[in-house]
Amino acid sequence: MIPRVLLYAMSGKNILVQSCHQRAQESIEKLGLFVNICWQGLGLWHGINSTEQKRIIDSIERDEQRRTAWLEHTKKLKPFIEDQSARGFPFLYTFASAQLWAILEAYIQDFVLELLRDESSVRKTKGVLELEGPLMQFIAASPAEQAEILFAKLLQKRGQRFAYDGIGGFQLVLKEVGLGGPVHDAVRACLYELYHVRNLVLHRNGVVDKKFKESGLGFDVEIGQEIMLTHARFSRYGAACAWYVLETLRRFYGRIDDASLRDDGAARPEDYIRVQEYLLGVVSNKPREPDEEPPD
Repeated sequence: MIPRVLLYAMSGKNILVQSCHQRAQESIEKLGLFVNICWQGLGLWHGINSTEQKRIIDSIERDEQRRTAWLEHTKKLKPFIEDQSARGFPFLYTFASAQLWAILEAYIQDFVLELLRDESSVRKTKGVLELEGPLMQFIAASPAEQAEILFAKLLQKRGQRFAYDGIGGFQLVLKEVGLGGPVHDAVRACLYELYHVRNLVLHRNGVVDKKFKESGLGFDVEIGQEIMLTHARFSRYGAACAWYVLETLRRFYGRIDDASLRDDGAARPEDYIRVQEYLLGVVSNKPREPDEEPPD
């Protein structure tokens, strides 16, 4: 989905934040690998004839009853595989896209929680200092519990869900802990689209409703039809998520002077920007049509 150029090199400053970042990047990469395995496996199975399929099954399964059941199951799979192959495997990319949003949302929450737990400077930001609540309950809580309390209060303060309007909710929470900042328009638009795709998959089983149709996202689909995603669009979503994950880490380490970065031999702000520029190129590309094959 995206090449292995994403940075894991930040070291020595806050190992918990780095771990949180690396976990998100690895989750995105693993999802991409899973999608590629599925796509290649379905394509391979679709491309071989029934005689070869039977030979493969015979070589794997020695029990005759199970072998017969497997062959019957293969016949049922054929129409689905042919349909998906002809349309570029939209079922796979649609549900994988919903998982992408889940990875991004989990990362932002973990990132903020770890900052609230372990970074004293974050607890001194104006957004956190303005929070109100039971003092004795907070003092008696563990650091992890205190972070949970503060995070809940930040959401309550804004009166909004954590995830809404694309990354709007994420941006507000990050601003409250001193990590606000701009997001490139192409990335913001791509993640806004992904957010609505995720909601459609989760709440409408991928079937387009009036709200989605009127969202202005540019999908050529009618109300009552299933949304169809391509490999190219899924790749753009993955690149946008990776860009935003990297952006949050760049904001955090941007508060550290360059000399300390050089002493640690770690990645510098310009390294992050260079990778982000590459990812932005992926995000900005026009999605391929469904009949175009994904790149190797």
